Amino acid sequence: MHTIRSREQGGLVWQASSPVAMVHISDIAARTMGIGYGGDRQIPPLDPYAQRLQKGVDEIISKNAEIAAEIGSIRGRREPRQGSPTLMQLSRGSAVAWIRLILFGALVASEVSAQIPPEHPDGSGLYATAGVGVVNLESGTGVGVPLGLAVLSTRFRIIGSVTVVDLDFLNDSDPNSRYQRRIDSFGRQVCVDLDLRLVVSEFRCSGGLDLVSSYQADLGIMPAEFLLVAGKPARLYIGLGYRGAKPRTPYGFIGMFFDTPSGRSAGVKLAMGSQYISLGVFWGIEVTRFFRN
Repeated sequence: MHTIRSREQGGLVWQASSPVAMVHISDIAARTMGIGYGGDRQIPPLDPYAQRLQKGVDEIISKNAEIAAEIGSIRGRREPRQGSPTLMQLSRGSAVAWIRLILFGALVASEVSAQIPPEHPDGSGLYATAGVGVVNLESGTGVGVPLGLAVLSTRFRIIGSVTVVDLDFLNDSDPNSRYQRRIDSFGRQVCVDLDLRLVVSEFRCSGGLDLVSSYQADLGIMPAEFLLVAGKPARLYIGLGYRGAKPRTPYGFIGMFFDTPSGRSAGVKLAMGSQYISLGVFWGIEVTRFFRN
């Protein structure tokens, strides 16, 4: 809404120059093709900044038949019969809104794709991985260290992983101890001596370390080949997995995978299941390239 409002108020503001320019070009194309009614019949001049984008008005207008078919499917109307006008007249408000949305999406996709380095490698292969993160299990919270393998296939747009061993170092506390953590009236977690009913030093509530080991496997799909994160292409993937022990539970996850021409990789992953939450980062190295060499 901010982008469209900036366009309607005139001028391309620097805070959202590229998106505003895209809407600007889409508006000119919609008016030129006579789609809908934007309040008047005037066709505004093309802003100099918008001329630098990779999509132009002429290129969009050349696809007027495809755009008309797309609008027809949205409105639930049939294709125009032979001999009838190529572009149909839609209602005043919906036509402008839908055509701007369609063209804006096409322009954004083109702009993002243009920023992906054409020399970026395929990345498919088998990776040995290691990671570190925060885990919250039924038995407590702590730090997790997963070690395993990951496989990437750009042809089938899938990423799978097997964690051979998942070492979770949890804060061990004795539920029968006189020292327990409680939430005070200010919402802070404090250590309380239950016998004396006094707040005491935090170290009295800190027990030893409880080591929990498990294993898991998951499989995810890549809905989009690349997303730009801090100027670098990342593969977004989502899917389902299963944790084999402590606790044994299925889980869903979402993550990002960064692969490089050198064969090194990195990523971030969030997994959530029954009494199991994990958020961490991981690093990997492609092992299949050693066999190819």
